[in-house]
Amino acid sequence: MKTLEAFVCGAVIAGMSMSALATVLHVPSEYPSIQAGIDVAIEGDTVLVANGTYTGPPNRNLDFGGVNMVVMSENGPEVTIIDCEQSGRGFYFHSGEDASSVVQGFTITKGFAGDTGGGGIACCLWSDPTIEGNTISGNWASWGGGIYCDRSSPTIEGNAITENEVYNWYDEGRGGGISLYMGSPTIKGNTITENTASGEYGGSGGGIYCGSSSPTIEGNTISGNTAVWRDGGGIRCYQSSPTMVNCILWDNSPDEIEGTPVVTYSDIQGGWPGEGNIDAYPRFVKESWGDYRLRWGSPCIDTGHPDSLDPDGTRCDMGAHLFDQSKTLVTYATPEAHTLVQGQTYQVLYTLVNCHGDPQPARGIVRLTLPNGQTWPWNPLEGPGYGVMPPEFNWQYVREYDVPAITPLGTWGFTWKVGMPGELFDRDSFRFRVVEP
Repeated sequence: MKTLEAFVCGAVIAGMSMSALATVLHVPSEYPSIQAGIDVAIEGDTVLVANGTYTGPPNRNLDFGGVNMVVMSENGPEVTIIDCEQSGRGFYFHSGEDASSVVQGFTITKGFAGDTGGGGIACCLWSDPTIEGNTISGNWASWGGGIYCDRSSPTIEGNAITENEVYNWYDEGRGGGISLYMGSPTIKGNTITENTASGEYGGSGGGIYCGSSSPTIEGNTISGNTAVWRDGGGIRCYQSSPTMVNCILWDNSPDEIEGTPVVTYSDIQGGWPGEGNIDAYPRFVKESWGDYRLRWGSPCIDTGHPDSLDPDGTRCDMGAHLFDQSKTLVTYATPEAHTLVQGQTYQVLYTLVNCHGDPQPARGIVRLTLPNGQTWPWNPLEGPGYGVMPPEFNWQYVREYDVPAITPLGTWGFTWKVGMPGELFDRDSFRFRVVEP
């Protein structure tokens, strides 16, 4: 008995010691590349990646090698880019990693997986990482342009999976955004848009392809995806049993769903059988500019599953984006593009919403941040302006700006704040990159 007690006590102490020894490894200040940081990490470590664009072999085909760790950016996907240069994928999980292996806060782009799967990320051989808060865009493969899962069940949450493509030279291309085979992944809170599936015999599952799998698909916005010559523009289910709830499937081509998933409390264009499902335009802020957030008055607000609550305490919304009714006013700033060219112009759409029953006075101001992190000397860009928002009202306005030829190159910050003296009602911000002509 004493021997058993000593063993248990020793195991607890060892576990505490391992936790206490967890280290944050900094890239590139301590390690020159992302893979270099990964290679020295032990169980529970964090590889923290600074702002920048990471290229070259040490920054693609990134492999945890079976060690569970967190690889994350310091400041999010807008300023931390893994550019695979069409010479490989971003991350490759194939050693049984579990949910404590995390990829968070990167833009993964220009991935190329050739005649295999996962242009952005591949999860194979019972690997179940967490893929969270990334932008996975502009990648190419034969299956799963953005993410490919083969006999794996990762958690895919809060990502923007957009403008990825599959093309299979020998068969149909499957899963422009995500392709699944024999697993039970959780796909939650993602925006899956403008992905394409095609191939020698067409494409299936422009947004998601499910083959012999049983994923949980919850609270996603799946829109503008295309399956060329085949079916399942939004999602294709083959010998699969997905469960879908609180989702929006809209404007996918040629159809929204192919197969027999169980769908409830979702907005499906053209309709779909299931409890709580609706068929009504979601009232996106501006989908043509990639903004799939909801405007006030959307039929998707407060119509998700009645047993689920949003953080504002109201019944959950359908789709990936919460409309926060706890705010006095809600603001959205939507850029026409995130890459601007010196000497040209660009547009920003301002959306201001009063979802309450009384008029609300407010002031607004827009400020810029330079690529070096300092404030723009000529701030504010706009304002302070004053107005009174009528009750239950959506206001939208497009403003055009010049980008002078002498504008400093690099990544800028744009912030719009709305409130009254001493009180901030809401703010929205984005980053944009200025490049040479």
